[in-house]
Amino acid sequence: MAAALEAFAAKLANVLVGMAKEEVETLLGFPGAIAKLETTLADLSSILADADRRRIHDPGVERWVRELKDAMYDADDILDLFRAMEGGEDPGSPPRAAPAPSACWSALCRRSPAATRKIGRKIQELNRRVEEIAKRSSRFGFVSQIVRRCHRRRYHRRWGIGKTTLARMVFNDAVLESHFDKKVWLSVNQEVNEVHLLHGVIAAFGGSYHGCAGDKALLEDTLKHAVRQKRFLLVMDDVWSDRVWSDLLRAPLGACAPGSRVLVTTRNDGVARGMRAQHLHRVEKLDLGDSWSLLKKQVVLNEGDESEIDGLEDIGLKIVERCDGLPLAIKVVGGLLLNKGKTRDAWVNVSNHFAWSMTRSNDDINKAVYLSYEELPPHLKQCFVFCSLFPKDELIIRGVIVRMWIAQGYGHDIMRSTLPEDLGVEYYNELVSRNLLEPYKRSYDLSASTMHDVIRSFAQQIVKDEGLLVNDRQDVHGIAGASKLRHLSVSKTAIERVAIQKQVSLRTLLLFGRCITELTYFRNNISCLRVLHLQGVDLVDLPDYICHLKHLRYLGLANTGISAIPRGIGNLKFLQFIDLMGCRNFHQLPDSILKLQNMRFLDFRGTRLTSIPPGMGKLENLVNMLGFPTYLDDRGHAWSSLEELRSLSNLKWLDLRGLELASSGSMAATAMLNSKKHLKILDLTFASRLTDNGMIEGTSNVIEEQERAEVVLSNLCPPPCVECLTVNGYFGYRLPRWMRTMSDFPSLRRLELKDYVCCKQLPVGLGQLPFLDYIWIDHAPSIVSIGHDLLFLSSSSADDQKVTTGTRITRKLQLHGLSRENFPSLVELTSADNPKLQRISNSPRLRHIVVIRCPGLKVVKDLQSLRSVIWKDLDADALPEYLRETELNKLDVYCSLRLLKLISLQDGSYEWEKIQHVQLLKAYGKRSTEDKVDRHIFYTKDPYSFEADMGEDL
Repeated sequence: MAAALEAFAAKLANVLVGMAKEEVETLLGFPGAIAKLETTLADLSSILADADRRRIHDPGVERWVRELKDAMYDADDILDLFRAMEGGEDPGSPPRAAPAPSACWSALCRRSPAATRKIGRKIQELNRRVEEIAKRSSRFGFVSQIVRRCHRRRYHRRWGIGKTTLARMVFNDAVLESHFDKKVWLSVNQEVNEVHLLHGVIAAFGGSYHGCAGDKALLEDTLKHAVRQKRFLLVMDDVWSDRVWSDLLRAPLGACAPGSRVLVTTRNDGVARGMRAQHLHRVEKLDLGDSWSLLKKQVVLNEGDESEIDGLEDIGLKIVERCDGLPLAIKVVGGLLLNKGKTRDAWVNVSNHFAWSMTRSNDDINKAVYLSYEELPPHLKQCFVFCSLFPKDELIIRGVIVRMWIAQGYGHDIMRSTLPEDLGVEYYNELVSRNLLEPYKRSYDLSASTMHDVIRSFAQQIVKDEGLLVNDRQDVHGIAGASKLRHLSVSKTAIERVAIQKQVSLRTLLLFGRCITELTYFRNNISCLRVLHLQGVDLVDLPDYICHLKHLRYLGLANTGISAIPRGIGNLKFLQFIDLMGCRNFHQLPDSILKLQNMRFLDFRGTRLTSIPPGMGKLENLVNMLGFPTYLDDRGHAWSSLEELRSLSNLKWLDLRGLELASSGSMAATAMLNSKKHLKILDLTFASRLTDNGMIEGTSNVIEEQERAEVVLSNLCPPPCVECLTVNGYFGYRLPRWMRTMSDFPSLRRLELKDYVCCKQLPVGLGQLPFLDYIWIDHAPSIVSIGHDLLFLSSSSADDQKVTTGTRITRKLQLHGLSRENFPSLVELTSADNPKLQRISNSPRLRHIVVIRCPGLKVVKDLQSLRSVIWKDLDADALPEYLRETELNKLDVYCSLRLLKLISLQDGSYEWEKIQHVQLLKAYGKRSTEDKVDRHIFYTKDPYSFEADMGEDL
């Protein structure tokens, strides 16, 4: 997946330049061997960009590139051994004092002369291979990169035209919600595994397939019962064959209630006809005017840009005309233009790019996507194609993908002192800005994304000989047929031993979901592995042979059943990332973890870990430490785990757990959090004092514990650079000192307070923070009011603010003073269990309100943008009067059965008068929160529709 030759060669060159070549060559017994390799790669570097471009449409060049990459991969493995023998430092880690390389090598040669000679012979053989490959380059007439800078399929037109987007709009349409009991979205792969597909459909309809195993007949019968008498909307997206309907789903889904509908998107009219679709709608391409409007939307960032972009309309129209009216193509090209700049020369270069005239036999390559790919810098090309290893239904989490990039060597720049993690985030954000990754709407700060099917297919085509994503059993044959896979991703399916036994060069292995693949199958395949990701795999024990993977950088074990990691883990000198989040059985770290001097990321959240080995502070390269346990060992000498944080100066994200165990403020002060100049995210957690019934758990010495919590939190003051702060379970009576002057943290953007049980005051000075855009307050029973100091934000606040108060058990929370000057950019507000809340007003951009059990709220006005309200209160006798004055498109009501009955009377009811003006109403009635049966009313004003299910007992 290191598909960009330029970037790969540059990485190797960086390593070679930093080596003590003469000493190493002498000790190996092959003088000049390493210098020769460095020279040959340098000579090739100027033609690599042209070779990488031409390989896409020239099979001869493709074979040449494949041979060169194989040699580069082998060189990378050998150079890894060099770095291990010189002390184990990985590129990207801050330099540390280490023994002289010559001394290390002399000792090694004395201990193992045979192994040393073997490495020397490998270097010699590698040189011969690279020289031969370099000689053959002249046959292709490659253009050097310097000259290239001076001059600076056919594809299936239905790809990227917007079928899925249109189907998603129908699926999410609020007017349709009242007509169906169930809505199900089904993504259908080109190669369909019938059993897995049935599993997914059954689960989506609320059924259970446990006990059916792989019995297709039993699964079909289970699906039949799951849909019986249900009126549903089923969207089948991207169907390649009508057999998935006619041979698999049509019969069991026939048990549905009348009025059910199936919506299908497909690239083939024959599929639609084979499924006997009653209505065919061909999504038309955008006309030239709409195409230009969409392109402008991608490149105009503010009003000042618009006139400048309008001056480029003539060339812009030529560009969108080349996109052939395909929205995805226009968005991708727009992302490219956004990064190119607003100059005429830049736009002309895009319009005249050679990619528009590209011809090849593969119909699946969209020219616009290829254009965007070709214009990516080499380092972004390899990051982009790596993303295609993530399955269609798997979110690409920014932190996870960045760590994988670093492990592969993609996140290092010797010309910059930037941390690899920061560099990786830059790469990720640029892929998002180029519309090659689509931000997941529910994520905060672009922290998760997806990849469009067309773009994923293109990326997989680019790396078809190196990387493979296996979704269904049919894809397994691709493993056996591939000559030398470097990257393998398996999603929710099994792989047979015979299919993988030939693949001995894997550098990446990703297993997603309840994959039943035996890990032992891979024992002989993963000696070159850099990334091992086993998310959610049914794994109880991690085999010891993992500790022999000398190249391993990334070990992802999240949500597995392991209880420990092998003691030999310390042998993995290059290991940088260990993810144990959600491993509920995990409880102990081996002492050997202290040997992992390159460690950058540890995640123990959701584990049973309560202590760490003394000496963790020596892992000075740590950037993220999550789920770090507070621990005091007073046997013999007083030692606290918090002391270990003192020397970890590179931390960007720190998550501390068990702070109630800190014995004093001085113990907390040893962490020296305020001095950590890179710390951006800080999570501080005490054990919750709230019981299940909402009461505060007390002890005999509660006052002493409260005072200790106060001094502990006071001594955990964040640095001024902190951006996201979470405090969980704080049970002190007073605010810590630093929370009384929140203006000391001018970069703060997100604040979360959870189980904030005893303190009667919220942090002071939040209104002075210009970037604060998200507040979450959950379970704060002692708060009396939220006053002007919290709510008064400066006019320079972020564009789209979300303030959420979720104090589900409080009885004395009051919101007031929401004037126009307070939250001018507030768009969403949630308030739960705030009985004294009286007024929400003068927030001109507020679009959505959730009100849960707030009986004191009487005034909701001057909210010009408000269009959606969710109101919940099973104890209320009447709907609130303020609903009468709102101009809502959508209202969701959750109320008692008695109130639902009054609403159902329509014109004969005073309650109906309050809400009859709403365009779309959904009202649900229950006797109590435990009642599992929902009675409902679905109402649409225009066109008129009214449906009521009140039950026989009303």
